[in-house]
Order: sequence, then C-alpha cells, then structure tokens
Amino acid sequence: MGLSRSGDRYVDHAMLDLVQTATINDSLKFGSEVLKLLGGVNKLHKNKVDQAGFAVLKAP
Repeated sequence: MGLSRSGDRYVDHAMLDLVQTATINDSLKFGSEVLKLLGGVNKLHKNKVDQAGFAVLKAP
C-alpha cells in the first residue's frame, strides 16, 4: 500500500501508524487462518499467532 506524504509531520506520523496497525491486524487474521488449516492436518504447539519485536524474532 502506498502512502503519500501530506507535508505535515503529525499527519504523516498518524497515517503511518494507522497503516502499520491495519497491516498487523491483517497479518494476525491471516496467520490465524493458516494455523486453523494446519491444525486440521497436524498437531500444533500453539493455537494462536505470536507477536514479538523484530529483535526477538531474530534471536537464535
């Protein structure tokens, strides 16, 4: 999704925050659907999608 700059840094920040929130919500919904389908095929360790900061996800 493209996001045009308004020239007002506060508006730009608010718009970016809204887009990021929508992206995270869509990703969580998609992940939940994937887990639901996989759960029908095999046993899962967890039944819900986890969230974590990028550094946590990169940790060994």
